[in-house]
Amino acid sequence: FSFAPDDSSAALKFYVGRAYIEGIGTRADRHEGLKWIGLASKEGYQKAQAFESELVKNLFQQAKNESQSIKR
Repeated sequence: FSFAPDDSSAALKFYVGRAYIEGIGTRADRHEGLKWIGLASKEGYQKAQAFESELVKNLFQQAKNESQSIKR
């Protein structure tokens, strides 16, 4: 998958990022996917911003759960 959208389409960047994360048309690559989603988010694309927000929320919840299990 060697597709590089131009800088004018935040929506396209978001969907390229999702394709990388989910391995659609390419091998799954979370790092590359999050890079594209981050670019879309910085351009104000709301779906990308919501995706990042949900990701952060999930990471904090996971860290909290792990911390609680270590204390037991």
